[in-house]
Amino acid sequence: MASWWPWLIGVAVVIGLVVIASPPLSRRGRDRLDPTEERELDEMFARVDAETDEMASARRLLAMVEQLSARAVPLRAMQPAARSSVGRMVFADSTVLVIAPLTSEPLADGLATTVALTRAVTAGHVVVGSYESDPRGVRVVLQWASGSAGVRVIGFDQPD
Repeated sequence: MASWWPWLIGVAVVIGLVVIASPPLSRRGRDRLDPTEERELDEMFARVDAETDEMASARRLLAMVEQLSARAVPLRAMQPAARSSVGRMVFADSTVLVIAPLTSEPLADGLATTVALTRAVTAGHVVVGSYESDPRGVRVVLQWASGSAGVRVIGFDQPD
């Protein structure tokens, strides 16, 4: 009966040596992805990064408009921007936002709204009245004593 102990110890030693000598589980099989899979993963991560950046930018933009509205910061100037069909709104606290028209209104209607808004800015107190998030920016209604106008805020700009 005592003769099976040496065999048992021998088998345990062999199993132990095999386990120690074998590569870890994480290194078994393929070490790298093939180039196609690697490219697909890189593209997927790039899309996720871009979406995350867009969402963060939209949240910052909405938070800024919310703050301008809550504090009733007056609009001090409307200026043309570097690109055509967009403009800049300059507020009293030095916040500068890039804006675009809400719709592609006929030239006469858009011009009349722009003239009325420009007169209101130079003559009085224009503030952010209401706002809501929009897939293309933040829709903002600017209000003054005798009227209102809607614009779409599409980004931030630096003060002059």
